[in-house]
Amino acid sequence: MPPRAVRLHTTTNILTTPSGGEMLRPLQRGSIRPSTGAHTKPASAQCCTSDITLAEFKTLCGKMDASDPHATTAAEFLGGTPSFRTDLYATCGTLLTHAESIELFQGLSTKMTPELKAPEAPMPFNGFSQDDYRQKLIDEYKVAEVSPRDVYAQSFNLDDVRYWIEHEPHFDKQAVYLNDRFDPPSAQDPNDPTTWDPAIETLVADGVKIVAPPMWVLLTVKDGKIVPSKYAKAAKAAGLDDEDGAVTPQKKNITATHEHLCKQSCCKFSRCLLPAG
Repeated sequence: MPPRAVRLHTTTNILTTPSGGEMLRPLQRGSIRPSTGAHTKPASAQCCTSDITLAEFKTLCGKMDASDPHATTAAEFLGGTPSFRTDLYATCGTLLTHAESIELFQGLSTKMTPELKAPEAPMPFNGFSQDDYRQKLIDEYKVAEVSPRDVYAQSFNLDDVRYWIEHEPHFDKQAVYLNDRFDPPSAQDPNDPTTWDPAIETLVADGVKIVAPPMWVLLTVKDGKIVPSKYAKAAKAAGLDDEDGAVTPQKKNITATHEHLCKQSCCKFSRCLLPAG
């Protein structure tokens, strides 16, 4: 499992609020070598939604996801927006819970692609287990009477996808396994089936219908042309596909995402599902 970004400290103003002192890892200021002026240690911080209450979460302002590694104050840390982005619209964005984002997307008549992020808090969290977490994501769509056809629940954790397949048959056909196991330093090769873990056959046996590796895993170069990789061909041959009948690269079929809206202004959307401590 790859580390999961927990970014209230880079996507909200939490460091400059009273809640900033309650963070998992409060601001550690950057260090400078006096003799040269060189930065010797980057500024850092970490905050999860599990560090604060829902009421505190709702008081925060969303901002562009950025931080200044050279910061020596909380206000400076909130800067660092890359030059290719803009803070023009970073005017205290409204943070949403997962249920609130569903309501918004229903009004926009869009499909939804929630990603269940790996929790940073040890599970169970205040009695809230990983299975509770998996189920809560689906339950909030059912409460809102969202058609399963409009939901592509996804996770990098294959056990999350297996849970939905076993316990939520109406949502299983569009449950997406986000396969990032090819990422370095992994030795897995998209063009060498003997290195694949899990194997395509394992995914099929588990009932997985959609696999979503990074785009580069699905492509390779042959005779100077971009062609499907062996992984892409094997996945398609095994029937792993999306609604349109093609293997799904990450973020394909997305018209709006919970990750973008709920957690562009937060730390990554699914942490909104954890009960506030």
